[in-house]
Amino acid sequence: MSTEREAQWLKKNPAYYWIPNSETSERVKKSNGVVHNRLEDYVFKPCPIGSIEPQGWLRRQLEIHAAGMGGQLDTFWPSLMESRWIGGHIQGEKDPVDNMIYWLDGIIPMAWQLNDESLKTKCRKYVNEIIDRQWDNGWLMPDEPEVPFRLGGDGKEIREEDTWEVSGFSEGWAQAGISKVLIEYYEAAGDPRIPSVIEKSLRFLDTYLDKITIRSWGSIRWVELLIPIYWLYERTHEEWLIHLARRLKCMGFDWIEFYGNEELWQYKEPMEQGHWVSVNHVVNNAMAVKTGGMVYRMTHRESDREGSGQMLALIDKYHGLVTGMYTGDENFGGQLPIHGSELCAVVELMFSLELLVSITGRVDYADRLEKLAFNCLPATFDPKMTVHQYIHQVNQVQCSRNDERVYMTNGPEANMFGIEPHFPCCTTQTQGWPKFAQSVFMQAPDGIAVISYAPAKLDTIVYNESVSVTIGGTYPFEDSAVITVKSGGGHAFALYLRLPAWTRNAAVKIGDDVFTGKPGTFLRLERIWKKETKIEVLLPAEYEFTRRPNRLVALTHGPLVYSHPIAERWEQESKPEGKEKPWLNNWSVYPVEEWNYGYAEGTGLKVSRKEAGEYPFSPEGAPVEIRVKAKKVAWEMDKGACTAAPSYEWTGKDVEEIRLIPFGCTNLRITEIPLL
Repeated sequence: MSTEREAQWLKKNPAYYWIPNSETSERVKKSNGVVHNRLEDYVFKPCPIGSIEPQGWLRRQLEIHAAGMGGQLDTFWPSLMESRWIGGHIQGEKDPVDNMIYWLDGIIPMAWQLNDESLKTKCRKYVNEIIDRQWDNGWLMPDEPEVPFRLGGDGKEIREEDTWEVSGFSEGWAQAGISKVLIEYYEAAGDPRIPSVIEKSLRFLDTYLDKITIRSWGSIRWVELLIPIYWLYERTHEEWLIHLARRLKCMGFDWIEFYGNEELWQYKEPMEQGHWVSVNHVVNNAMAVKTGGMVYRMTHRESDREGSGQMLALIDKYHGLVTGMYTGDENFGGQLPIHGSELCAVVELMFSLELLVSITGRVDYADRLEKLAFNCLPATFDPKMTVHQYIHQVNQVQCSRNDERVYMTNGPEANMFGIEPHFPCCTTQTQGWPKFAQSVFMQAPDGIAVISYAPAKLDTIVYNESVSVTIGGTYPFEDSAVITVKSGGGHAFALYLRLPAWTRNAAVKIGDDVFTGKPGTFLRLERIWKKETKIEVLLPAEYEFTRRPNRLVALTHGPLVYSHPIAERWEQESKPEGKEKPWLNNWSVYPVEEWNYGYAEGTGLKVSRKEAGEYPFSPEGAPVEIRVKAKKVAWEMDKGACTAAPSYEWTGKDVEEIRLIPFGCTNLRITEIPLL
């Protein structure tokens, strides 16, 4: 929709005026059924939004988020209510480019997974506002495009300071993010406008890059732009889209090369406190993990395909944590359990892994995805998901404001709980649970792949026949799941069942038939699935003490990490500005019991299970509990956190029994502790 502001800008910058002369939707129709091989096919293709319905505890988590800050944020938070994306303006306040993007990125799939009409109405409202504000030449951002110069009537450059303002809307990352949101809406709601909106936007970008290169966040996060480019190409098969993708690859930061040589990689150690570097930034790296797989689809080079795994291995070696995450309170922080990990990085790494599972079919990516989803994701929210932390710690014995702190880069309130502690980007992160639920199943060329055994139901079409697959049980809180396949039985198709690398003696039972496979692979079962078939999946795992730095260990079982939960006291911090802006008030959490324990020698594990509580990821609602023998050890506090390891100056004589529960069920916890 053209505006006076747009008209004035285009008058000054005629080189950027372009309107597509054909309808993308018509070309999509014409291209259906045509086989093209310019992009490498998915091993497992993502399922459409709405085809997967979360069940059991997974549905409960989405309901909690919808009732909490995720679904209600736009009812009180100005950054959404008055966002520039919908024509608003917040007087005297920053309006970060990514707030609306991140929020819609999760709310859209959540609305259709829960079939929640109130959430769907919100999604329609915001998407309509964004589409209605698209410029006639395709520009999709609320701010004007930046240009370095314009030409006068005599052909000479006329430089104007106001044409080179720093704006997050012109770096490329914003266009990638909002395009991803619109694609999700298209898949969920079937809005026929979206293909043309995306094409016009990418056409403008193609013209834009004739005059200016991507920079700043855009040059670091350029691979995100491949998502809408590939999506449109797979519908139109137009060569200019592949050329655009290649141009972006050449302009953007070369993450594959950057991680290609361990000897030359310069971020093995944490940088000095306060030194911020974009290529060392935890969220940028979480997004960049998908680069190898995404580029491989275009280049068909095996070295690119392997680039993502090499990147993760190198980060893990120097900064990896037992939870499947790595440290990064802004920048990498080493392997100490007191250095935090940012919520944005957790969900972005999950999304990168979801794409990589789809592109490569690698089981280890799915194993890691589950570890993040079941441990880190719930741990960084309170159990009711009404507040969150900017960063969470593996050993988190206190959450409070600290002017002197152990983090490498973040501010004094980064690990407090609140609506907007530290930067607001994590406030709007709703994508974690919905996108994980959307990845429980994927489409195989000859059937269906089960990526996770979290409870969910898939309704789909296989070989023109309606099929439903339901996963029951409480996995990962038990080592098994029951899968029910319902089909008319007119055609054989394959079911791919993931056998995690951590399982021992996995077995799949159908009636009297028993099937086994190698851990770390998919077990393929092909048959004519008549009417209703029950499949019992057994995934036994050992309880293991995983060795960590500084003579510490962490107890793991399958995808779950276990922690000792610390009894807690919550205390609200009321800021002067909090009277008018209550979302700025945060919560401190203090321990009210001793936590300085080590596992006693020869300790045994007493495991008990119960039905998950109303809030499954809470100290009270935890479905699994382990009792273990322990002794106290000399371990002190420093700068609002426990020290990296005990001093071992003394060890208690008395053997006590302490409680362990899943990491994601804790608010305060001690996870990596000594084995005495």
